[in-house]
Amino acid sequence: MQRAKFVIGTIAWGSLAHLLLSVAVPLAVLLFVRLELVALAVAVVVASKWRIIAVQPRHWLANFRTNSSDLIVNLSFVVLLMRAETLATNLLLTVLYIIWLVWLKPQTKEVLVGAQALVTHFVGLTTLFWLADSLNEVIVVLLAWLIALAASRHFLSHFEEPLIRVISFGWALFVAQIVWLANRWLVIYPLSNDMVVPQAAVVVTPIAYVLGTIYLLSQKGVLKRAITRNYVFVGCIILVVVVYITDWSVER
Repeated sequence: MQRAKFVIGTIAWGSLAHLLLSVAVPLAVLLFVRLELVALAVAVVVASKWRIIAVQPRHWLANFRTNSSDLIVNLSFVVLLMRAETLATNLLLTVLYIIWLVWLKPQTKEVLVGAQALVTHFVGLTTLFWLADSLNEVIVVLLAWLIALAASRHFLSHFEEPLIRVISFGWALFVAQIVWLANRWLVIYPLSNDMVVPQAAVVVTPIAYVLGTIYLLSQKGVLKRAITRNYVFVGCIILVVVVYITDWSVER
């Protein structure tokens, strides 16, 4: 009985410590960004992923692949916090960052794993276009390819998909092509004076949602032709709206 109480107490304290560390990372990143110590903010993020290399070197690559989606989101928040101009925006981004680390990232349910992949797409591509002005076009397209690859592998690996390499590489190529086009005709949607969302993120995320939902339903064996038509219709409507409200007359 005493041993059982000791184990339960240890688990409780361990969970509490993990929770506090998960909250401390975004707060430390916010502090270093406000002090213009961006290198230290990046170092905090990298240090928080120490478990990637806390194994034998032959497992490093596999661990990096497994954690690549989370790493993209973490580094994206550093860039977003760095580019935000007001304290209010910084605080809002920090709250979203904490929600990611404390609630969404640990989830293992199929739907929430899909949500993690969507967040990776949206946040990663948004951050990428915030940096696009200072990057070569080839680098922008390559990074978009890597973001889409990491997000799709994160989602598909949950189902132990045998064709994960073919599907994820194909999806990454598709996203890279969209980003190449979007980088030529750069369209942004302002959320506030210091927060904007690029059109590429607005286009890619709904498509990923539609395709991911269809895949999820097919894995559960409940996919029907009518459901497929409905999701495809919704996706097409979103794309038509985005294309219609876009001014294509200005070239980047």
